[in-house]
Amino acid sequence: MIVSVQMIEHHDKNVFRQVRIPDSSDIGEILDSTFAEGNIHGHPYLCSVSVGDIIHYDGEKYLILPIGFHKFDQYEYEYYLLITPDQRHAARFFIYDNMSQNSPIG
Repeated sequence: MIVSVQMIEHHDKNVFRQVRIPDSSDIGEILDSTFAEGNIHGHPYLCSVSVGDIIHYDGEKYLILPIGFHKFDQYEYEYYLLITPDQRHAARFFIYDNMSQNSPIG
């Protein structure tokens, strides 16, 4: 299966990379595999999938955190695209810290 990753951490918000992963119906496995395969199998013009990039799968958007993933609602996603790279960096840690009460996906 192919999963789309928005390469916002090291590229423009309009840069997407397609990552091939093994078929699965489990969202945790899909997200973990997308991150892992996106790091193993390089792309000739794009860097590897990184913390801060956004996985697009089945109409949903998942932010890659230092540990796990955060499912964006539409407002969060649109806001994340508007803020500066430094603000995105801080936002990831804020999201992760607030998720410690609930386990992150993945």
